[in-house]
Amino acid sequence: MTMEDTMYHEAMVAIRQGERERARDLLVRLIKKKPDQPQYWLWMSAVVDTVKERNYCLKEVLRLDPENKNACLGLIMTGALPPDQSLAIPLRKQRRDWQAHLGSLADGGAKKALWIQSGVYLAILLGVILLVVGGLMLSEGSRDTRAGWGGSQPTGAPSPTHHPSPSPVVRTLEVTFSTATPLWMLLNATYTPTPLYVNTPHPRSEAYRMAMHSYQRRDWDGMINLLQQVATLEPDAIDLYFYIGEAYRMQHNLTRAMQYYERVLAMDADFAPAYLARSRALLASSPAKASQAQADLQKAIQLDPHIFEAYLDLAQQALANQDAEAALDYLEVVAELQPNSFLLYYYRGQAYLWMNELDAALENALKAHKIDLTHLDGYRLVAEVYLAQGDYVNAIQYLDIYCRYNEDDPEAFTWLGMAYASLGESEPALKAFQAALSINRIYDQAYLQRGLLYLEMESHHLALKDLQEAVRLQPKTFRGRMSLGKAYLQVEAYGKAYQEFSTADAYDETETERAEMIYWRAQSLEHLNRVAAVRDWRELVNMPVTVVPEEWRQYALERLAALLTPSPTATRQPTRTPTP
Repeated sequence: MTMEDTMYHEAMVAIRQGERERARDLLVRLIKKKPDQPQYWLWMSAVVDTVKERNYCLKEVLRLDPENKNACLGLIMTGALPPDQSLAIPLRKQRRDWQAHLGSLADGGAKKALWIQSGVYLAILLGVILLVVGGLMLSEGSRDTRAGWGGSQPTGAPSPTHHPSPSPVVRTLEVTFSTATPLWMLLNATYTPTPLYVNTPHPRSEAYRMAMHSYQRRDWDGMINLLQQVATLEPDAIDLYFYIGEAYRMQHNLTRAMQYYERVLAMDADFAPAYLARSRALLASSPAKASQAQADLQKAIQLDPHIFEAYLDLAQQALANQDAEAALDYLEVVAELQPNSFLLYYYRGQAYLWMNELDAALENALKAHKIDLTHLDGYRLVAEVYLAQGDYVNAIQYLDIYCRYNEDDPEAFTWLGMAYASLGESEPALKAFQAALSINRIYDQAYLQRGLLYLEMESHHLALKDLQEAVRLQPKTFRGRMSLGKAYLQVEAYGKAYQEFSTADAYDETETERAEMIYWRAQSLEHLNRVAAVRDWRELVNMPVTVVPEEWRQYALERLAALLTPSPTATRQPTRTPTP
C-alpha cells in the first residue's frame, strides 16, 4: 500500500469516527498531491465548514467527472442545482432484504465478494449524502469565534468598529470580485490545536473521550450530556463541571455557565481556569462588568502565572479602553509564554496602529496573518494598516479576500470602496459602497465616501443626496459637514455651503482641520460677503506653513489680489481626502 493509499484510508476512518479536522487535514494533503482525483474533492465536500466551500468542492468533482451523480446530489441539496428527478433512488431499490442469503463460505466466495463490494459502494453513496446534510446542519449553527480553553486558535475576533444593522438585511447586490477559493486551500497543513489546559484522564469512562470529541466539533449539547454522564461516576472531578460551564458559555447561556463556574470554585478556590472563564462570561453579559472581569483575570494570573490567555484578554480590554501601551505590556508576557500565538501579533498590530507606528503595525499584522492564514480578522488588520499607509493596491488584495468570506462587515466594504476610489477605479468602488449599504442601510461612512466619489465624478446631485444622508445619520462630525459643504458649493448653494463649513468649525480638532475649513468657507463667502471672504483668506495666509499646503496658500494670495481688484470669482473643485 502506497503512502497515498494509507492517507486516504486514514481519512476515511477519521470521517467514520467524526474527526472532521483530521479528515480535512489528510484530504488537503491528498488534493495537493493529486488535485485531479474527483473522489478526494467529493470527500472534502463532506468535511468543510461552509456551504460555499462545499459547493466549490462538489463543482470540482463535476469538472473532473461530469457524470458524477453524488456531486450532483450534493449540489442539489445545497440549492446550487435544481432538483433532478432522474437522480432520485426508486423506492423499490431503497428497501433492504435483511434475510438475503449469502451462501456458504465454501462455495459462495465470489458472490460474497461481489455483495461486499456492492455494499461498500452503497455505503459510500449514503455516507456522502448523510455527511453533506450533516455538514450543512453543522455549518449553519452558531460558531463562537472567541478563543476558549483547549480549542484551536479562534477564527474570529470582535471588532469594536462594526455597526450592526437594527433591521433585517436585504441583499440587493452580491459583490464577488473573483472566485472564492476555500481558505484552507491556502495552507501547507492545518494548524495544530492548543493542548487542553485541563486534561485529567478519565479511563473508566468512554463518555469523557466522546465529550472531548464533541468539544472539537463544537457540539455543545452532546458535550454537556456526555460530561453529565461522567459526573455521575466521578462527582468530585472539577474539570467535568468546568467544561460543562464552558459548553454553556459557548451556547451563550451565561447564567448556566456562571452556575458551573461558581460550583467549580466552591470545590477548589485555586482553580485558575475557572477565573478566566468567569471573566469572559462576565464581560459577555455586560460591558459594565469589565472591572469584575479584570479582577478575575488578575486572580487567574496570580494562581497560574503561565496562563497566557488571561494576559491576552487583559490586552484586549486595554485596547478597548484605547490604552495601547498597557496592551503592549501584557503582550510582552504572552511573547515569552506563547510566542507563536496569532492573537499576540494581532493585538500588537492593533496597538501599534492605534499609536500610528505603522511600520511596526504592519510587521505584526503580517506575522499574525502568516501564523494563521484562515483567520479572517488577520486579513482585515493587514488591509487596515495598508490603508493607513496609503498603499491601496495591497489593501485591496487583503480586503478582497476578507470581504469574500465575510459578507456582513459594512466597514470593510467601505474601506474596499475607498481604496478603489483612491486608485481612480470608480465602478468597483461604487459596487463596494453599495455592498456596504446592502448590509447596513444606516451606515453613515458608506454614504460619506460614496458622496465624495460622486463629487470627484462631478455627479453633484448624487453626491449631495449621499452627503445629506451621511450628515443626517451622524451630524456631529467635521468630515461629514465639510463634505456636505463642498457639495453645496458645487451646486452653487453658497449660503448652505457657508452654514455647513461654519458648523464644521465646531468639530475640528487640529489646526490643519481649521485651515481646511477656512479654505473652503472663504470660497463660499466670496459669493455672500466679500469683506468676510477677505478676512478668511488673510487668516489662512497667516497660519503656520506646517498646517497650510503651499497650493492653498498660493490660491489664497491669488484670491486676495482678485478681491481687492474686483473680478469674477472661481470655485475650486473638491479634492478627495480618504481617511480609514
